[in-house]
Amino acid sequence: TLVTSRAALGGDDFLDWETVGSSFETLAEPFDLATTGGLTATVRGSGNGVVRDGFLGNLLPFRTIESLRCGFDDAGQPVNCGVPRISISFATGLRAFGAQIQDIGFDESFLGSISVFDLLGNLLETYTAAGFNSAPFLGVSRSTADIFRIDFGTNTGRDFAINSADLLRGLPEVPTDPVPPTQSVPEPSSLGLFGLGLSGALF
Repeated sequence: TLVTSRAALGGDDFLDWETVGSSFETLAEPFDLATTGGLTATVRGSGNGVVRDGFLGNLLPFRTIESLRCGFDDAGQPVNCGVPRISISFATGLRAFGAQIQDIGFDESFLGSISVFDLLGNLLETYTAAGFNSAPFLGVSRSTADIFRIDFGTNTGRDFAINSADLLRGLPEVPTDPVPPTQSVPEPSSLGLFGLGLSGALF
């Protein structure tokens, strides 16, 4: 289901972009980042890296990463322009994931999107939310921990940013095998009788 606020998502782990790189630094992709709970996230952009805190907009007080649709040549001209996106993947399945998103157009309307995928790359769910000089929260919650990749994007073709991401891990598995019965230990009186019987047989 679509989740439209951090409080409703109820995350128990977090991705804090302040823990990677420095403000205004372009981070080569893909790069790995640890959640506060120790999970490893692999982050990819549009192929030209992502910028930490390149655009803050209405995403404060959290740190951000911004997509880079284009690279730039020595003369500062855009090259290798792709589709703006931020993709985050995990080796462990999640039950929920979400963050705020804002297009760098700032005072222009946009449609932000979130899509989640399973372990095999199959699309599970996708949702959109409209923004205008705002940063809507886009999250997905599922009944089972089958989210392995999350893609963010917008409909404008411009770069965009997301801020700190909240996530909800899957519940630990509970063993279903029956507990083996314990072996009974003979009482001392039973052991004494057995000893008397053995000595009588020897006699």
